[in-house]
Amino acid sequence: IGNFSSYEEGIRAFERAQAIFEKIDPDHIGVAWCLNDRARRLVSRGDYAAALPLMQRALEIKEKKLPADDPDLGNGLNNLGDVLTRLGDYRAAEPLLERAVALAEKHYDPEHPNVCASLSSLAQLLQASHRDAEAMPLFDRAVAIWGKRASDGLELAETLNGRGLALLALGQTDAAEADLKRALAIREKKLGRNAFDVAVTLEDYASLLRRTGRATQAEGLESRARAIRDQHSKSAGEQ
Repeated sequence: IGNFSSYEEGIRAFERAQAIFEKIDPDHIGVAWCLNDRARRLVSRGDYAAALPLMQRALEIKEKKLPADDPDLGNGLNNLGDVLTRLGDYRAAEPLLERAVALAEKHYDPEHPNVCASLSSLAQLLQASHRDAEAMPLFDRAVAIWGKRASDGLELAETLNGRGLALLALGQTDAAEADLKRALAIREKKLGRNAFDVAVTLEDYASLLRRTGRATQAEGLESRARAIRDQHSKSAGEQ
């Protein structure tokens, strides 16, 4: 999310850029871009509540400035819907994510990354709201797209993590474990062992281990996850 030497430097840079755009027009589309990038950085730290008003304002500007079927509007819908899902507001998230999928499928070919991202976000919502069987075709389609693109990035890790949870809920523990292991490996490789999203996958994998009678292994992962969360909480408190 930008090439900056630190999280704080990136936030300050986007805040400065946002102030410049706001002098031109408080509803300048550049303001929405800056708000979105600031929010994405907050999401990477797990601070979804702080990201929410930024995503909401960014989408408000895009709705005002862009045509109703503009593909960039779809990105704003997807971003806000994803944050609402993470906060547990599934009722508000679902129509946004459905609109995002419709816009992506209208403007891009079926294997475009934006189609994949929107499918994955909607699948994450369905999984989180215990509609795992509905989520599976969307997860499978998204994983297949990333596979055809030879992608081994964070988007694939997010999708695998969600599919792993859906598979676990459906009782397919071996397939679920394979997805969660792969998601963890990608996140550790791409983000480092102490990233917030690594803690999320560790906790999800630990849940699977407990359900399959491997409590000792689960405790080790849970301990790592707690240490990572404590580190991020401490860093946020010092800002």
